[in-house]
Amino acid sequence: LHLDHSFVKLEGKGPKDRPPPKPARCPDVSLIVQVEGFVCDCSKPEVLRVIGGIFLVLAHGVLRWADLQNANNVHLAPHAILGSSDMKRQGVRSWACLIVGFSKQDWGTSFWYLLQSFHLPSEFFFIRRFNSTYSGFLPGPASFTGMLNALRFFLCTGLSHCLLTSILLFQS
Repeated sequence: LHLDHSFVKLEGKGPKDRPPPKPARCPDVSLIVQVEGFVCDCSKPEVLRVIGGIFLVLAHGVLRWADLQNANNVHLAPHAILGSSDMKRQGVRSWACLIVGFSKQDWGTSFWYLLQSFHLPSEFFFIRRFNSTYSGFLPGPASFTGMLNALRFFLCTGLSHCLLTSILLFQS
């Protein structure tokens, strides 16, 4: 058989045959405001506040998870969290995430000092793995799947009380 014979060709395996990727939906501004308030609230569990802060860095900094997790030279500047990452198909690029959010609260400084209390970010990655109860960290870098599960846990448990309270206040 020749390579161009229909029995030999791979169907639907080339990049031209794939549908274009769907862009991710942006989180609603009201959700971002709720998360900013949660990160600034010292009465909330610290690890959940870290997870919320990561959500905000990704949202405000318009970053992919891999870009944040593999970031270099991350530091707090007067108005932003700054870093650089080897970004997909773009090489090393600098990025900035404003620390004052839609709520006009300085969530970024609270988040940065909270990270510092856990000796993060580390030299080789931004965040360590979470333990199974999201009450602490384990050695080694957090994976995409681990972070996705942490964000789901945060949105379902950490924010549920905040969202319920705001809905009840809005209805009254």
